[in-house]
Amino acid sequence: MNTKLSSNKREFEKSKRIYVSVISLYELADKLFGAIYIAFMRAQGIPIDQVSSLFSIQQILQAFFDYPTGTLSDKIGRKKITGCGLIVWGSGILVYAFAENFCTFLPSMVLMAFGMALISGAPSAWLIDQMIKYDVYGERNRILPKIQSSISFFAVMASIISYFLIGIEQKIPIIVAGCISIISGCIALFCGEENYGKIKGENILYILHTQAKEFFRQKKLLLLALRIIVCHIPFLAFVLFWQVYATEIVKIKIEYLSFFLLFFMILLMFGTYMVSICTKKMSSFKTSIMGILVSILGFMILYAFQTVPTFLIGAGLVELGLGIEQAATSIWMCDYIKSEVRSTYSSIFSTIQAIGGFVIANLLGILTEKFGVNVSWVIASIVMGLDIIILIVFNSKYRYGKEVS
Repeated sequence: MNTKLSSNKREFEKSKRIYVSVISLYELADKLFGAIYIAFMRAQGIPIDQVSSLFSIQQILQAFFDYPTGTLSDKIGRKKITGCGLIVWGSGILVYAFAENFCTFLPSMVLMAFGMALISGAPSAWLIDQMIKYDVYGERNRILPKIQSSISFFAVMASIISYFLIGIEQKIPIIVAGCISIISGCIALFCGEENYGKIKGENILYILHTQAKEFFRQKKLLLLALRIIVCHIPFLAFVLFWQVYATEIVKIKIEYLSFFLLFFMILLMFGTYMVSICTKKMSSFKTSIMGILVSILGFMILYAFQTVPTFLIGAGLVELGLGIEQAATSIWMCDYIKSEVRSTYSSIFSTIQAIGGFVIANLLGILTEKFGVNVSWVIASIVMGLDIIILIVFNSKYRYGKEVS
């Protein structure tokens, strides 16, 4: 028995190394791109309402692509789809680097939307089912936060690297990000063992229809879907407008954004690591709520004060809270999704999130253009309060409705 357990752990370590390598490179690319992408658009003269429109277009396209790619992932292999997605997404970033106006940014958004649709759900589904296969899923409270902390280290590296690259030219970190994403896609395609869902039938349209019907029959999944839309609002508000707030309200020079991103990424990494400690004393569910409360405090500080020190404190608390909430949620949410359709259902969640994101990004853009960036922080705080209520209701109704434990 001990020999089998030891063998399983060794085999899982191989899978874990592949996952950490691929997703760490993805995280590095994502944060290099994220260090400058909004400011880069603004530097090309794109107004805020068009910035929001471009990202809302990306969201709706991702929603269109997302669901079928999840089913394909379960059917032809999660690792293969992840690799293809990273290559397509990286290609979109390279197109973005050379865009100059709305019409030239648009093709990059299409490519990035398709790439993200391929990626969404597939890597985590692959990892979770490798954990189940090698009998280590029971240790997820320890394993998952530590993996996420390791990956977050690359976000910190990206922040440091981006400062030097932006100093050369604004588009350089974007070009480097695209190349790194393509490399990570190649690793995913050619390294490690594959795993699959259990999709019955060959007719893809019939499969999509059947899986969607099954998903929407389950009230617990519908409540989770509502929660995913709600918690996406503060995330989008922060991602879309922190750089605008920093450069145009607090008057921070664009070349210093990398230092702030570095600080945020350290806090995000610390937040994910904290989850492995917090879950020893409380449930991962309660840890999610704790993270939300920390972020609410951060948004309130951003609203109340407009100085560099308070920006550091407020935005830092938002990032810390997001790190805690996202890492904790990734632990308990897996329990409610069947292994056989893990990628498919994850993609349905992503589709719902993307459709919501399309509407949210447009509304936030219109409201921010009319009333200023602070309105986004108010909306984010109110919505996070609603998120806590949804979580409490979900836990009280479905705590015993887990598919995996």
